[in-house]
Amino acid sequence: MEDDVHKANLKAEKKTQEAHAELKEKTSLLATLKEKELQVDSLRRHLNQAKEDLHSKEQEVESAMRRG
Repeated sequence: MEDDVHKANLKAEKKTQEAHAELKEKTSLLATLKEKELQVDSLRRHLNQAKEDLHSKEQEVESAMRRG
């Protein structure tokens, strides 16, 4: 009987360790995902700014060409 309880405790401890390891891995992956999302947002902002700058330059060139 005590042996069965001891085995059950060892099994429960192993399951707890496995669950903790999985949680740690998922937490790490979530942190990585959030970091990548921030990088993507930053790149989008840079891209939008570059598009606006390009559009502005195109308008300047068109205006200069009209003036001759």
